[in-house]
Amino acid sequence: MNNGGTITTVRTRSVSTDVVQSTSIVAGFTCYPIISTTVDTVTSITQSIDTAYVRYDSTAAKFYQFGISQAINPTQTATWDLVADFSNPRNTEWTIGTINYSITLPPPFGTVTFSGPLKAKVTDSTTQVTSNGSQTYPCYKTVMTASISGSTILGTVSATIILDYYLGFNHPTANSAPGIVRVRLNPFAFFLSTAPVLYLSTVERILQRATIIIITP
Repeated sequence: MNNGGTITTVRTRSVSTDVVQSTSIVAGFTCYPIISTTVDTVTSITQSIDTAYVRYDSTAAKFYQFGISQAINPTQTATWDLVADFSNPRNTEWTIGTINYSITLPPPFGTVTFSGPLKAKVTDSTTQVTSNGSQTYPCYKTVMTASISGSTILGTVSATIILDYYLGFNHPTANSAPGIVRVRLNPFAFFLSTAPVLYLSTVERILQRATIIIITP
C-alpha cells in the first residue's frame, strides 16, 4: 500500500470453518457433505465456500472422497475416489484413476495436455496438530502420486505430483478424531528431461478443530 510515499505492507490471514452436514446421496452413495467457508480475518469477507463429500465403507475398510483428483486438476470430472484402503497391508499401492491436466508452460511450449495414473498407498501412522494448535490427532497418512507427461515441440515434458492426505482415527487415549485432518499438495515442477520448465508451489489445508466424521479402521 502506498500512503503518501510510504510503503506499508499489510498481511492478511484466512481461516476456514468446516461444518459436517446431514448425510446426502451423491453419485449413488450415501455420504457426508463437509461445507468449508474461508473468511479473510482482516476484512471479514468470505473468500470461498467449498463442499467436500466423503464416505467410509466400514465393511470393506475403505475411505472415499468425491473428486480428490480435483486437488490436482480442478477441472477434472469428479468421481468417488478411494483415498485410503485399510483392507491391505501398509504400502500396498492401488490406482485411483487417471489425471488429465492442461497447463500453459513458458515459451516456446504453449499449452500442454498431460496425463498419467494417480496412485495411492497408506504409508504409516503418525500425528497431526490442528491449525489452531488445540489438538493433536493420531492419523493414517496416504501418499498419492500422479506421474504425468505430455508431448511438446521440444520433446516429452513430465512431472511427479505428490498429495499427502492425513486421515484421523479413533484412539483409546485420544479424544474423538476427525476424518480428514490435513491435505497437502506438495510443490512440484515440470521437467524436459532433467531441465526444469515450470515450478508450482504448495497448496495446503489443515483442519482447525475436530468437526469431521469419525472412522474406526
